Formats: sequence, structure tokens, C-alpha cells
Amino acid sequence: MSQTPATDIHALLDAEFEAVRQGNFGQLDAILSEKSRLLEDAAASPVSAQDLGRLQEKAARNQAALKASGEGIRSVLQRLADIRGLQGGADFYASDGRRKTVPPHIRGTRA
Repeated sequence: MSQTPATDIHALLDAEFEAVRQGNFGQLDAILSEKSRLLEDAAASPVSAQDLGRLQEKAARNQAALKASGEGIRSVLQRLADIRGLQGGADFYASDGRRKTVPPHIRGTRA
């Protein structure tokens, strides 16, 4: 990559962010392996306080992006489960306060 481990880690953190932003989650495994290797290399060489601060900011940014992606995926999975649950009919509460089920063959028909 570049001249110092810190510079390489900056580039890798940017690549990680782009992979998450674009939904290329398959790339994250390779990025994680490379990040581990670079962090080991960086431990043996001096890193300036300025570089360290920028690396921490990028790592925090990536962590927030990964968290948001995970929440989005969980939301989609929940929505799909909700839709699948409607295949057996939909429940609602009638004016008398009792729970009623609309069978699936009635839903979506118009009078």
C-alpha cells in the first residue's frame, strides 16, 4: 500500500466505510483480515497523535455505519417476517373490542 502503517490503515478504513455504504458486505472479511495485519504492523512503529486522532475518528465513523447497517438489516428482516405473518390472515379489533381475523382470501378484495 503506502509508506507507513498509519497511512495504510487510513486507506483501509476509508475502503471499509465505502464497502458498508455501498452494501458490499462480502468485502468486509478481507478488510478485517488486512486491518488486523496492519494494526500489528502499526504497533511496532510510532504513530503521531494527529494520525491516531484521525484513525479513531474514522474507526468511530465506520462503527456507526456498521451499526446503522445492522439496524437496517434487522428492520428489513422484521418487515419480511410481518409480511409472512399476514399470509395466514390479518388480525384487528372490531368496534365491540373483540379481536377478529380477516382470512387471507378476503384481504385485498374491493366491494
